[in-house]
Amino acid sequence: MKNLGITIEYIWTHTSQQNGHIESFHGKIKMDYMWLHEFERFQDAESVLAAAFEDYNKIRPPSSLSYMSPDQFLSQWNRENGGTDK
Repeated sequence: MKNLGITIEYIWTHTSQQNGHIESFHGKIKMDYMWLHEFERFQDAESVLAAAFEDYNKIRPPSSLSYMSPDQFLSQWNRENGGTDK
């Protein structure tokens, strides 16, 4: 992290306002994927969550990324900035 110039930020428990981005992400995962089901087993929830991450990263086009999925956005960014895909 230090080599990349990234500062690690510690968030205290019960202070969700300190990290609004991740709180928003968790809210979307809950509302758009998890709360649509009533799970009987942990494995059922686990498979829905795995599918949610697949959809969120490969298919869902958020406006904040110019309506590209995160994977598409990353690929474009890497092409334009000399990076490499995953």
